[in-house]
Amino acid sequence: MEGREHMFSRRKRSLVLMGLLLVAFLTTLACQQAPASAPINSPSASGQATTAASASAKVPVPSTPFMIPVAFDMSGPTSGSFIDSIKPAWEDYWGAINEQGGILGRKVEWRIYDDKQSPAEGAQVWKRMVSDFPNAPLIHIEGSGVRVSIKPQAGEDKKVAIGTGNTFEVVSPPGWVFATHNVYDDMVATALERYFLPQWKESRPLRFAFVTQDAAWAKAIENVIPYLKKLPNLEVLPTEYTPAVPVDLTAQMTRLKEGGADVVWVQHVEAGMAPVLREAQRMGLKDKIKWITGHSVDAGTLFPLVGDNIAGLYQVSPTASPYSDASQPGVKFMNDVFKAKHPNAKFLPGTMYSGEVMAAMLARAAIEQAVQKVGSWDKLTGDVLYDTYQSLKVDTQGLTGTLTYDKTKRWAVDYNKITQFNAAGENKAISDWLPVSRSFQVKAQ
Repeated sequence: MEGREHMFSRRKRSLVLMGLLLVAFLTTLACQQAPASAPINSPSASGQATTAASASAKVPVPSTPFMIPVAFDMSGPTSGSFIDSIKPAWEDYWGAINEQGGILGRKVEWRIYDDKQSPAEGAQVWKRMVSDFPNAPLIHIEGSGVRVSIKPQAGEDKKVAIGTGNTFEVVSPPGWVFATHNVYDDMVATALERYFLPQWKESRPLRFAFVTQDAAWAKAIENVIPYLKKLPNLEVLPTEYTPAVPVDLTAQMTRLKEGGADVVWVQHVEAGMAPVLREAQRMGLKDKIKWITGHSVDAGTLFPLVGDNIAGLYQVSPTASPYSDASQPGVKFMNDVFKAKHPNAKFLPGTMYSGEVMAAMLARAAIEQAVQKVGSWDKLTGDVLYDTYQSLKVDTQGLTGTLTYDKTKRWAVDYNKITQFNAAGENKAISDWLPVSRSFQVKAQ
């Protein structure tokens, strides 16, 4: 009897020990296989290349923050859009990243300058930024016309210049300027070639026209007209020009009506878009013409100017919709940061905000990769950062497609969506990701 009890006890202890070993094995296996959930501002959640702890530990962290000079239009014709959307996006993103420890443990700071969306003023502001921060390898400068004006100087100063909006002159020939978006020309071509023309069922050609601000950054979009004229079943009408803040658009609208325009692209910021929509409504053209714009319009600034008259406005977006694509990790990250910083905002972030977030994401990834490559913040020069940008690839986790640059490619976005505003100002996707129509050839350096 005692022998049996002793044998049973040994067998019981063996079974318990085997059970404990099995639990330990399964727990270890689960830990190895299950991905750790990423906090909102972690590298993986924000679409950045993650950094191994061992790699970052090898890079000493300076006691001073990493400084980025930044130039926005703070008092010029498009200042409302920059103050309402672009400046907050830059500050929100870096504020969130700093809360998580910055880049490789180093906090990021910035100084804001006013380039007034003026090429002449921007060139002078560039000189001041370089003088104030001679060791800064990166300068963020907004305004596509401004970036054209400083493009040669950026190469001479060996400083990478970044921004959002893009034109042919910015990207070709390739230089030290890296823009986030595909060029405005290609946005127009994509909208017509991949969305509106395939849906056109009339026996006559679709009639298309531009309404643009009479400014260099806006009129540059007309570079796409030769490409558009080659598209079958499309007729291009004369462009209508307006001041930065139009007062009387009767003449322009009358010509559009007489020309029988079907689709009109408005190249303006909100201060110019609002009068166009109001005048179109007054003249009975709001619902007869499909009005479309690029990424330079956000509901947060436009809706207070036009109310539910925003309904029906189309937009070519380089980023996913914060409404209809909110489940995407990259979109959720942006929305969560925005809500945390602006709890009383009536709208989720628009395309100007999301575009600026992308510019900051790209900068963060490039800086991180460049520092790891050279092993020291002290060795992060403009040349090192330039080389990094020329092979940069960033997964945005659904905020847009994968962002890439190479030795000749100075735009990061390769896909666009068509979105449309409803009466409440919500901008929802009405198309899948559309491959960008490339309307130009990059000139050699």
